[in-house]
Amino acid sequence: MAYISLERIVQHVAENYNYSTEDVISKKQEPVDLVEVRKIAVYLCWKLSNESVKDIGNLFSRDHSTIIYYMRTISDKCQRDEDFRRQMQENMDRIESLCKFKNKNE
Repeated sequence: MAYISLERIVQHVAENYNYSTEDVISKKQEPVDLVEVRKIAVYLCWKLSNESVKDIGNLFSRDHSTIIYYMRTISDKCQRDEDFRRQMQENMDRIESLCKFKNKNE
């Protein structure tokens, strides 16, 4: 797998859910769906990057226990909700394909 930066993953999630990258990594709690988008971004960073939980936490200005909570929350939702799991897989596939293309041309 090609290297995928945390920033690229967050950028993709932000664009996909119509938020700015700054909003996704911020401490904002409103609107409520922004918190869910942030959890998704953390989960995808965990699944797609080679970065540590500490590094992911640093990007999102959160400690490792919050990052682990976010990852478990989304992972559990993937287990319970087939449509959501499919959505996460589509996100992962899209990010991987975009990054392979960008890495190839850089």
